[in-house]
Amino acid sequence: MAYYALRLQAGVPYTHNVAGKLILLDSTGDADGVDIATIRNGTPQSTMPMRKAAFRLVEAYDGVMLTAAVTTTVGIFLSFEDVQLGVADGAAVKVPEGVNITNADPIPVEFAGTVAPVLGMVTIDNTNAEAIPMVQQPGATFAVSNVPCSAIVNLAPVSAGLAAVALVADATLRRLRVRNGHATATIAIGGAGVTLAGAAVVLLPGDVWNETDAAGAAWYVVSDTAATPVQMQGLK
Repeated sequence: MAYYALRLQAGVPYTHNVAGKLILLDSTGDADGVDIATIRNGTPQSTMPMRKAAFRLVEAYDGVMLTAAVTTTVGIFLSFEDVQLGVADGAAVKVPEGVNITNADPIPVEFAGTVAPVLGMVTIDNTNAEAIPMVQQPGATFAVSNVPCSAIVNLAPVSAGLAAVALVADATLRRLRVRNGHATATIAIGGAGVTLAGAAVVLLPGDVWNETDAAGAAWYVVSDTAATPVQMQGLK
């Protein structure tokens, strides 16, 4: 599975020759929608016009052709394996006057972070969803909301080498995007002492990794080639 950030010029079809069996559109940038056509045996198939974020297609292909009416950057997953998007930025659950819980039975709440036992109103930021049990006292209320990221942080590129070096460590980040900027090198990212042989996240040339679970952790990078440029973008 690989995530790609593809720059489209207004009205100009962009062909990305990567094979797979699943297409998942993560974002359309400044465009209201993107025209998508799969490519098989070198021939574009029927165009699916104005596809929006979260569009999902399960179909074997040799490549994809994307067209947008305006110049934009499209985020897209191209994969042989299943991919599921999490909660979309901006989504929210709003309950007028709160929710009254009349017993102490555990309820599942998806949220990011921790909540100490309290009486009264609990507001939960549901940026990264993980189900936890939470017990409220009779008569208490709670509200669940998803707060979107509101700031882009252009992080300084890092030069990766044959030994692992620090990539980024910013506990305030809520999203982290890492790109292998080398034309031929392979990189791996992970914790301190990460190696290419043992890493779970390996990026080929041009690949982009979109980290949503542990963006604020201390990340390290290693490459099979000296002086490999690694570009990053953070979201808060």
